[in-house]
Amino acid sequence: RMLLHGGRLADGSRLLSRPSVEAMTTDQLAGASGGPSPDGSQGWGFGVGVVVRRTGPVGTVGSYGWAGGLGSIWSNDPAERLIGMVLSTDAFAGAHALPAAVQDVWTALYAAIPD
Repeated sequence: RMLLHGGRLADGSRLLSRPSVEAMTTDQLAGASGGPSPDGSQGWGFGVGVVVRRTGPVGTVGSYGWAGGLGSIWSNDPAERLIGMVLSTDAFAGAHALPAAVQDVWTALYAAIPD
């Protein structure tokens, strides 16, 4: 939530500067190969994957997060003001080989966004 609010906590106090959050959540590779997704749709911010090209119904360009292979994944979508998190006790086959149930969670989150 703090990253989604530009570095401010829920009480309004600042934990990180706005430019720090922008640097963390902006693709630092800028078109170089080696991003976290095999199809090139994500780049790397500072510690998070950043969507640079939309490839499906979820995850707008500029959304960011971490798809951990050990059963946890989170994402912030600033354009939709959306935070999503899935915690599981099952290890994923890989960050881009998410189980169908996890993909269904993301689909449901985006489907619930009012127009």
